[in-house]
This record gives sequence, C-alpha cells and structure tokens, in this order.
Amino acid sequence: AVPAVELQSCAEVRFVDNTIETSAVAHRPRPSYASIVVDNCSGVTIEGLTVDDVDPRHRAAVLIRKATDLGEAGVRISGLTTRLARDSVSVLDERPAR
Repeated sequence: AVPAVELQSCAEVRFVDNTIETSAVAHRPRPSYASIVVDNCSGVTIEGLTVDDVDPRHRAAVLIRKATDLGEAGVRISGLTTRLARDSVSVLDERPAR
C-alpha cells in the first residue's frame, strides 16, 4: 500500500479540511503503513482531516517517523476523523518520548 500523502524533509506544510478515501482492494506497488506519512519534517499542521481507509495493510491514518521534530514543533494534529481497519490506529508516532 502506498500512502496517499508522503512528506519527506519538509517544513511548514499545512493540510486544512481535507478528506482521504482509499480502496481496500486497490493495487499498490510498494509497502506503506499509513494514509499519510510524515518523515524528517518540522512545522507540519494537519487540521480537519477525514481519513476513510479500511485497508488492513495500513496500521494508521497518520504515521510520524522518528526523524520528525519532537512534539508540536514537528507535527500538530487537530480535528482528525477516521474510519479504519479494526487493528489500525489514528496516529502512530515513532518519535522517541521526551
């Protein structure tokens, strides 16, 4: 499964009032674990996002990789609404705990 949105090495990116709908049966040529992947970024804002992704290959709606800045300096998420596969989570944060 390929993420719908993949952010790498970016700064000051905003997603406001968006919807991601994915098909659980669509062919995807490479593995992924989320609808949105944020990796090595700072200042990412996600507001009012709806994710409809019941693909069981996706573990999360949003995956935050460990190279992303800690806390809200890296990613700030508000108003996230999800419909996911049973074992998936809304946000999977791989960054170290403070």
